[in-house]
Amino acid sequence: MTKLMDDKRIKKFTSLEFKNLPRYPNGDLHIDFWNEDFIWLTDHQKTRISNDDQARLFDYEEDLAYLMAELEDEMEDF
Repeated sequence: MTKLMDDKRIKKFTSLEFKNLPRYPNGDLHIDFWNEDFIWLTDHQKTRISNDDQARLFDYEEDLAYLMAELEDEMEDF
């Protein structure tokens, strides 16, 4: 899978970029949420992705929140 995130990117996807994101034949996004590509989706774009993609995004955000909480706990020990 191609990495969509430019190391220098600082702005969310434009409407045109969102429209041109790689997709599977069923319309689901062909992006890697673990590759941080999701952070460039605007809140409005997140409402326009498929239910499957929304579920993947929710799972990813939940996992990320857990990992961040775990890291915070570990940092308290230092």
